[in-house]
Amino acid sequence: MKAYTLIFCFIFILLSGTTNGETRNIIISSNPAYPPYHYCDEAEGDAVLYGASMMLLDKIKPQNVKIIYNYYPWKRVLREAELGNIQLVTPLRKNTERENYLKFTNYPAFENPIVVFYRKDKPINFNKMEDLKQYKGGVSLSLGDVFGGGVDEYINRNLRVETAANMDRNFNKLLKGRIDYFITGLYVGRHAINNSAEFKAALTWSGNYVNNDFTYFSFSKNDHLDDMISYFDSNLKKLWDIDRNAGFLEDALTESSSRQNNAGCK
Repeated sequence: MKAYTLIFCFIFILLSGTTNGETRNIIISSNPAYPPYHYCDEAEGDAVLYGASMMLLDKIKPQNVKIIYNYYPWKRVLREAELGNIQLVTPLRKNTERENYLKFTNYPAFENPIVVFYRKDKPINFNKMEDLKQYKGGVSLSLGDVFGGGVDEYINRNLRVETAANMDRNFNKLLKGRIDYFITGLYVGRHAINNSAEFKAALTWSGNYVNNDFTYFSFSKNDHLDDMISYFDSNLKKLWDIDRNAGFLEDALTESSSRQNNAGCK
């Protein structure tokens, strides 16, 4: 009986530390230039993290948790999390390598559909990856990022693609007819199009997805925050059942388009 009492008290203390009591600091970082999901903006002086991820985080974290943002380039974010210098990483895709040093929530934060962007005057009827073989495409070089679901491997083996340093360069190549299509995330692509009258007038995207993966909040395994993960999961499930958190993404698209500097911090 005493053993059960001790276990109950231990669990109670854990949960109390998560939801009540003194302020608890959690160090967070992210891909600093991935709007509307998350992006660093230093227009007001300090580097601040914005986007759908931060909107969602505000709804699911315990009230006594204070989020402290540390800015790093994206690939270094993953390394710092592996070392335990970052406790929480904004939503990203799961893969085997990342699961070696990150513990992911069970419930997803967002969908992250991948689509084909093309010119309105040169439409592409996209239903499956094989449909792209006759065209010349583009992808971005984004260190530390992947499409997932076997898409990267298929592109490397079967498609004629050019790489460019970032999304805007790929969209400009698409406008100039140097490539026929550009594969990227639906929401990040929509953000770029919304911020350019030229892109908005000339470009559109496929209704069918190349891939539709999920992204998850994750915690460094060097910090034993299982109580925090359980708390996140409880709230994530409630919100996910409403609209799969698509409302946060739509709100963040509006927010990111209205900000002066949302391409990252230096």
